[in-house]
Amino acid sequence: MRNDPYLKTLTLCWLLAAPQALCASGFLASAGKADITPSLERTVYVAGYGSKGRPATGVHDPLWARGIALQKDKATVVLVNLDLIGFPRPYVERIREGFDGVYILVASAHTHSGPDTLGLWGPKMGHSGVDPAYIDLVIDRTRSLIKGLLKDLRPAKLTAAQTDVDPKGLTRDLRDPVVIDDTLTAIKIVASATGAPIATLVNWSCHPEVLGPDNTLITSDFPHYLRARIESSSKGTAVFFAGSIGGLLSPDASADTFSEAERIGTSLAEHALKALMDKSVSLDQTTLTVSTAAVRLPVENILYLAVLKTAAHGRPIFDAHGRRIGLPYWSHWPGLLKPLAAWLHMRILRGKAPWLESEMALVRFGDRLSILAVPGELFPELYLGGYDGSKSFQYDVTSKHNPRPPDLKRAPTGGYLKDRMDTRLKLVFGLANDEIGYIVPEYDFRINKLSPFLYPRPKGHHYEETNSVGSQAAKLIVETAGFLIDNGHNTR
Repeated sequence: MRNDPYLKTLTLCWLLAAPQALCASGFLASAGKADITPSLERTVYVAGYGSKGRPATGVHDPLWARGIALQKDKATVVLVNLDLIGFPRPYVERIREGFDGVYILVASAHTHSGPDTLGLWGPKMGHSGVDPAYIDLVIDRTRSLIKGLLKDLRPAKLTAAQTDVDPKGLTRDLRDPVVIDDTLTAIKIVASATGAPIATLVNWSCHPEVLGPDNTLITSDFPHYLRARIESSSKGTAVFFAGSIGGLLSPDASADTFSEAERIGTSLAEHALKALMDKSVSLDQTTLTVSTAAVRLPVENILYLAVLKTAAHGRPIFDAHGRRIGLPYWSHWPGLLKPLAAWLHMRILRGKAPWLESEMALVRFGDRLSILAVPGELFPELYLGGYDGSKSFQYDVTSKHNPRPPDLKRAPTGGYLKDRMDTRLKLVFGLANDEIGYIVPEYDFRINKLSPFLYPRPKGHHYEETNSVGSQAAKLIVETAGFLIDNGHNTR
């Protein structure tokens, strides 16, 4: 391992398994959901799109915390998904309190029609739209859900399936190079004794943003219809996990309507149900292991630095050598002085960036299936490559209308994360245990360094940089993921 400062932050801190009793017993499992729909008795600022929130005017469908608990030998894992745009790590740690010996993974579906939980979409730019009482509600109800799941564990059988889905009409890549992760994964859990359905998990890479910036109704978007279709087929509790959605993978919808969200969600559910019938792989005789690693990331984004007090959500701040430091001096300054001071510090005075700590994880079912948990919106090309056009489908890899396409000669040429994972089935859970924004490949990370507001953006497709912690994030995330993949199954 190289002696880079960021690699010193890596710590393999979990492996839940019983090596002396491998496959000695079957799985125990349970599933359930808890309503986390916000009350509209006071203003709820809807997250996603633009620099300020939209006051919600109603609820189209409830938001949920949905979870699956699994136990095998001495390993207990709970997989939870929240119908939120993201849930910062300090809040995840609050959910985990008191659940000793249990690994709890909390991911977000990334709906763009739920409440602001990141502090980026308040009543005006630079003001948080987070309601602390709502955060407490999500944490309390998710904790209650997990407690119930752990009490309800019962013998279960697990099967999994993956299928390649034609993305036309379902998802598209809005940023060059066009790389679409077209693999849909489904996991079915049934009771051992009766075959009664317990849960169906579906993993697919696409932003839940069929409903556009004009929508003011609370909704989980297409995952609502996906889950409804699966549950109508008596397949137990349906849980959706977003995959590698950076890039930007967005719904291929003909209109920003609920009918289009229903079409996309229902179609994906049908693909999942068919795959489970045709291509299932048993997970019953596998071991269950989890390994995690801490990863620290420098905050280079001027806009994030301007609101670092909000963006950190109470987590510690470090320097490049891992020493705790305080908030930047401008954190208490008014209004537009914050980004101006951050820009002056970083661009003119060549100041050092503060670092925040996040988390990654690898969940393995023996050699059959592995889940890489990433704390943000991973560009699919970092996971599966595709720079050669093999994952662009009916689109050109780079658009002829792009005034400044990415230089693919500088793109990574191998060592993609999917290739490095050694299980039969492989998948990514995005926005897992945190939300650090877009994880943009370093070779094509371009910003306007002359502007404290990052605008106007460079020619081409460079929106994602404005919602990323910085250019080094992708390298650090890939390094950490590789560390987990290479070491997670060998640790005792």
